[in-house]
Amino acid sequence: MKLTVMKEELLKGIDAVSKAIKGSQQELVYKSIKIEATEKGILLTGSNGVFTIVRMIPLEFKGSEIATLVNEGTVLVNGKILLEAVKKMPKEDIKIEQEGAVLKFKSGKFQVKLNILTEDYPAPPEVDGASFTLEQSLLKQVLDQSVYACSTSEGRPILNGVKLSIDQGIMNLMATNSYIMSSLQKDLKNEELFLPNIVIPASPLNELQSLLATTEGTKCTLNCSEKHLLINISHNLTLVYIRLLEGQYPVDRQFIPKNHPIKVKSKRSDLFSSLERVSSLGSEHVEMKISGKTVHFYAAQDQVGDLQDELTDVTIEGGETEVAFKPQNVLTALKHQKYEKEDIILEIKDGLSPFLITLGNENTQLFSPLRVK
Repeated sequence: MKLTVMKEELLKGIDAVSKAIKGSQQELVYKSIKIEATEKGILLTGSNGVFTIVRMIPLEFKGSEIATLVNEGTVLVNGKILLEAVKKMPKEDIKIEQEGAVLKFKSGKFQVKLNILTEDYPAPPEVDGASFTLEQSLLKQVLDQSVYACSTSEGRPILNGVKLSIDQGIMNLMATNSYIMSSLQKDLKNEELFLPNIVIPASPLNELQSLLATTEGTKCTLNCSEKHLLINISHNLTLVYIRLLEGQYPVDRQFIPKNHPIKVKSKRSDLFSSLERVSSLGSEHVEMKISGKTVHFYAAQDQVGDLQDELTDVTIEGGETEVAFKPQNVLTALKHQKYEKEDIILEIKDGLSPFLITLGNENTQLFSPLRVK
């Protein structure tokens, strides 16, 4: 292998595929990056066995030369060290050359030699199934609104992911850790689109968000087979493969309680600011009392003191009640729903039943109350 490549493009490619091996505690092969120099370009691959990212750096793009190939070749090197080494390269052009069992990187007077690993690298899976196209900005948004609610416990692995389905063009996403639940619906404006229930692990989805564009009009294609999901970003320049979670997801939208008698209309930013203030002592719970035309919040911390606040710019229907809950759950949910309109509705049955925050007809966040008395 022998070639020259622009530092900026190589660094972006290595940084992208490194997301698949970030924090990997597995065998050496899953801490490595595969580099393939071909007549089409430089192909970089990172994989931890569940999550694989493939990035193509073309030799030329839109008339500008990115890399010059002298000799083709394929090598495997330590991913973390490779990323740090390329970051420190002083010049714009990096020369890469294989010398026996090492791969040499040279930029100006700076030179790095990395040992070439001999392990067999896993090939990306074949994904041939249902296919549909989404705006990258929309996919990035709905993932941010959903992934936060996934469980991190190993007790019920199926809850470590987001359930996704499409029925008659309506995309449904659901995530829960048994204490909070996020349920979203988005109309994709295509009644022919259909995708049966799949559950996508949260960890790869967190990394995927950083690869997606925020500009409108930039699309990606999703292909789904029985066991894998493939996200094609930037016209085959970036491919993301994710192994799906196996098992039946235990909840769906039918589990969301309906017809709550008490409804409080408020502004998302007002509720967030008030809860943030009363939770600043670090109390494990906040007590919310709905009475008359006011929503009153109270939080106390032993040997420290207490905090109180009120929401008065609200509309209340249905009577009075008191509910205790973990403020951080609601604050986190509201933070991840920043894309929605300001108007929200708190829907409450009583102090012992799960309560809802609805942000329009397509977005419902559910929270479990606490027993404190």
